[in-house]
Amino acid sequence: MSIVVDPIAEAVPSVVIEVVKAAMESSLGGICKAKAKATASEPQSHSCVVGMISFVGGINWTFSLILPEPTAPKMALMFAGFEVPYSSQDMGDVVGELANVVAGDIVANAPATVENFFLVPKVVE
Repeated sequence: MSIVVDPIAEAVPSVVIEVVKAAMESSLGGICKAKAKATASEPQSHSCVVGMISFVGGINWTFSLILPEPTAPKMALMFAGFEVPYSSQDMGDVVGELANVVAGDIVANAPATVENFFLVPKVVE
């Protein structure tokens, strides 16, 4: 019998995880004018749109912002100031920019104790 250890849990220092949580709260919280809170609900199946940013340097990892269909248009409206249809190419652009905003906050607020890392945007076609 073998035990599989989550490679993320061992590869990403807890300080980076805390920086990501803080960046999500400050960046997306500022855009949405709301504070994130955990909620319990029944699992639901929705299509999603994803924005990804890779970080390379002392550690290599990827930040993914995944927004389900009911949430993505609401976030896009709050961010862009106008309605963006979920099925449009613009929705992917908006979510990519939202991920970029969070990633910029991550880099700007990473403590000096974390080895330098740089953003590398992923392009998905």
